[in-house]
Amino acid sequence: MDWPGQFATLVSNHVTNISSRGRSNLYIWSSVVNYLATKPNEKFLVIVGNSFVTRTDSWIGEPRIGEFWDHESHPERERWNRSTPLQHFDQRYAEWFKTADICTLWQSYYYELYSFAHTLKSLGHDFYLFNAAQNLMGDPELNENFRGYLFKTPYYVWCHQQSNILPGATFSVRDWCKEHNVATNETGHIANQEGCLVFSKWLKHELEKVKLI
Repeated sequence: MDWPGQFATLVSNHVTNISSRGRSNLYIWSSVVNYLATKPNEKFLVIVGNSFVTRTDSWIGEPRIGEFWDHESHPERERWNRSTPLQHFDQRYAEWFKTADICTLWQSYYYELYSFAHTLKSLGHDFYLFNAAQNLMGDPELNENFRGYLFKTPYYVWCHQQSNILPGATFSVRDWCKEHNVATNETGHIANQEGCLVFSKWLKHELEKVKLI
């Protein structure tokens, strides 16, 4: 998404964009911490749009020939990105995914989001985290037994209590675009610079509300 360039026109502070389209949360969060570690004497307002709960990165060096996302023209291959939502991995995983694994992924997401936010706090940085991808909690496998447990965990409760975190199923860029009549492309990213500017104005307003700028 190209909104950081538009956002930079609205604020006086310098904006550095280190994002990479289509990455997993592990890649996103670790990249942020790695970048901050190279600037130990600076303080930042960190803005992160989280990825799909079900997305993973492939760390192997050789391509898996024959899988549809390995075709050079596939969007997942931009910048040599081999990240893909796990449920599209193959038919076997599609069946596996629709069992208890989605529960594990949600557990990991909230625990890791909690840990990432506390890492930023411990390093002395302000932050605003929103859920860029559309992560739904409506899966039939996420029954009341699982939800009853997840919703009572300290990391789930804490994340939902923070005014500077829009976690889980509470927000997505695609839904925001529908609500605000902003065009998106087939991947759900904002389609043009005009839409990026509209989103940036909304984000600036949200940051002002929580007194981060």
